[in-house]
Amino acid sequence: MSELRTGGAEGGEAGTASSDDSLADVDTVRGWANLASALAVYVAVYQPIAVADGEATYADATCPTLSDDGTTLEITGGCTDASGQEWVGAATVVRSGDGDRDLTLDGFGTSLDLRTGEAQIRRIDEMTHEFDVELVHETDAVATYEYSGEVSGGYDTRTVWNGSGTVTREGGQVPTGRIEATTTNEVVDNAVCSGQPDSGNTTLRDRHGNTAVITYDGSVECDDDQNASYTLNGEPEREITGIACATSPRRRGDRPASVLGIVLVLVALAWGRRGRGCRRQRAASAATNSP
Repeated sequence: MSELRTGGAEGGEAGTASSDDSLADVDTVRGWANLASALAVYVAVYQPIAVADGEATYADATCPTLSDDGTTLEITGGCTDASGQEWVGAATVVRSGDGDRDLTLDGFGTSLDLRTGEAQIRRIDEMTHEFDVELVHETDAVATYEYSGEVSGGYDTRTVWNGSGTVTREGGQVPTGRIEATTTNEVVDNAVCSGQPDSGNTTLRDRHGNTAVITYDGSVECDDDQNASYTLNGEPEREITGIACATSPRRRGDRPASVLGIVLVLVALAWGRRGRGCRRQRAASAATNSP
């Protein structure tokens, strides 16, 4: 065990450290793993693109306001939806004929969930897309993403996620600070394990010099607690719970298989919270009140 850890508890809930951004704390590891994996970063920008591609809708058809000329979708706030949530800012998705998508977010979202930045998704081939994300996401905290990744797969197949970058987070509960994250071959296949990655890993490095490697094992042990194994500075730790939810692939009519059409399960990535409550829902309900 790492010397930075203190104390112990059942089920891998051990460990506190003097700094709330240190990977010596298991809750910090869980939070960063769910915030900074390639899949999590993609989810953070995916919904406006899903709306542009007809894969998702907003709960209220009149708010936010949509304007679409076939090439550019403009999504505009300045209204209150049927549930009473106020939408502000704007989002723009530009479609290109080769399957690329360019997303611009300008303070877009609800009063409690705002996103500003850009994302580019580039079609490599029918089953592979690369993505770059530069995003500031404001909730109870402010998270800043600088990340590049790749996803391969389709509606009827598993998806494989790779990527690396940095995420910083200020305010709110743990995790805070800055993390360097690399996801390697994170495999998601609901036919094998719904709500939990099947295999692969995410490596996290904090500013204190700690390195945590989370290894996904849904193909071996698929469970409600969404367990994964991890190491800290090369030493094995106990299992950690609440690691990630999965994508939920499906087809829409006869449209070609494309990673852009993956229906993502949008989950509340609550720091320090166990993952058994992750919702597995369809695109229409997943889109509700989430920019």
